[in-house]
Amino acid sequence: MRVSFAVMNRGNSSTRNYNKLWVAKITHWPSGGRPVLVFGVALDDENVEIDAAPGDVIRFGRKAKYSSGKSWSAWAVVQPDGDIEETTPTACRQAWDKKSKGII
Repeated sequence: MRVSFAVMNRGNSSTRNYNKLWVAKITHWPSGGRPVLVFGVALDDENVEIDAAPGDVIRFGRKAKYSSGKSWSAWAVVQPDGDIEETTPTACRQAWDKKSKGII
């Protein structure tokens, strides 16, 4: 399923100070390790799109061009209706464990 969503503005997100949005789906997440990401596309300065199924964990954000302290990212889980629910990394890990065990 193709998931498209608008990313809420977080502070000053002028294109002069920030790079494009990014979105990625977690395809593998070893216990105690970093997740492996497959990136989607930024459609414009507010919308992103990625192939994802219900229960998939995604990350999205925007990198600042000049100041790393102003970059941001977020974690989310894809819902059965195709919407995303932004949540914590811990909750995303729990959702990943459920999906990888076939519980979702």
